[in-house]
Amino acid sequence: MGSLIRSLVVLRAWWLALWALYAIITAFFLNATLAEIRQHNVELATHGARNVFKTLVTMRQWNAERGGVYVLVGPNTQPNPYLQHPRRDIHTVDGKTLTMINPAFMTRMISDMTKLSQGLTFRSTSLNPINPDNAPDAWERQALERFSDNISEIKALTEAADGRPVFRYLAPLWVTEECLDCHREQGYKVGDL
Repeated sequence: MGSLIRSLVVLRAWWLALWALYAIITAFFLNATLAEIRQHNVELATHGARNVFKTLVTMRQWNAERGGVYVLVGPNTQPNPYLQHPRRDIHTVDGKTLTMINPAFMTRMISDMTKLSQGLTFRSTSLNPINPDNAPDAWERQALERFSDNISEIKALTEAADGRPVFRYLAPLWVTEECLDCHREQGYKVGDL
């Protein structure tokens, strides 16, 4: 009887060892699969961010090539207090007030709309911003300083203040001749970041 119990215990120990080995192997493969999924998600987010960035650059270029665009002043559109332009605000012959929307202000307005409708935010930032609200946070400052190393984009999966994961993407906007209408006084030249 004693040897039967001993053999059952030994047999059970082997089964437990096999189950433990199976659990370890399964955990290893699960971890590898989750890492691959995370990497795939970062690649998808990067692709989407690049597309948003390219679209914004095109819209900004369209706006800049036209010297800004005028829109009616109203509850959703107030004049840009940081735009120093002699014709920032004009009046139509029928008494309506129009204000000039430059590329940077347009970007901010579109970002406000997409944040509400899609949860996507974007903005312009600089080490030398006109609008103090565009000053870089710590992550952006570090990323901006890295662009001098000929890096074309910077991406990271970070954590928001509430602990949620947040994908961040930063790509350079290079100064064109049209940009100088607003940024010449800051000392920018064509080709600057």
